Amino acid sequence: MKSLIFTDIDGTLINDQHVVTPKTKEAIKKRIEAGDLFIPVSARMPEAINVVADTISSNYPMIAYNGAMLLDENNEIIESHSFPVDDILEIISLVTQKYPNVAWNVYAGHQWFSPKMPGNIQEEQIVKVTSTKANISDIEKLPSCHKALLIGDAKEIDALQTQLREEFPDLSIVKSNATLLEIMAKGINKGKALLAMKNHYGVPLENTWAFGDNFNDEQMLQEAGNSVAMGNAPDEVKKSAKIITKTNNEDGIAEVLNKYFD
Repeated sequence: MKSLIFTDIDGTLINDQHVVTPKTKEAIKKRIEAGDLFIPVSARMPEAINVVADTISSNYPMIAYNGAMLLDENNEIIESHSFPVDDILEIISLVTQKYPNVAWNVYAGHQWFSPKMPGNIQEEQIVKVTSTKANISDIEKLPSCHKALLIGDAKEIDALQTQLREEFPDLSIVKSNATLLEIMAKGINKGKALLAMKNHYGVPLENTWAFGDNFNDEQMLQEAGNSVAMGNAPDEVKKSAKIITKTNNEDGIAEVLNKYFD
């Protein structure tokens, strides 16, 4: 094994039509054939990662839920970081009362629970996975969860991020884009997950490559031996990367892989 190639999915690996372009697919397949390991990294649940990654390879590890679950090529768990649902129940109550247009989602293992609001349904259409319709009583029955996701307009998500970070300091709360707020156990991020994968596969840091485009990618870009921010990334995220490439609509990943690996 030569290098580990970590790629975020939404806004990075896939374009704005939610597909991996032929050029990017070809560039990654070329690296896999050369002995490098392709590792999709996402806030998505494992099944929603599979929808995209299966178009590139049939055998790959993954980092799901922003680093709360790490799986190897055989779908075996390397690491799993869940947390009690008590805090999430409080957050759902707050959101329901003060932000009625914000949709909540709870993920536990390979399950996704939502009340089927418009935001949830749109998310289902994007990731091509269907959630289980749920209410508060269903979430109360869960022993723990890996992630919660809040979906709303940008202003409400900004306000919620500020409020929840103040009220729930023992949780990791980060935006994956302007309208999505991700909530995990404290300390969970893609950067720590990258280091765990590096150690698991025994690859030196200088042989790790990370591609990302948003705020939940910042730690991964900071930890990787070689970090690449997409051209469509916010300027603040670009500061965490050593290389700036083209956008996700311009085969930014392929540009870097073809330049630095050939």
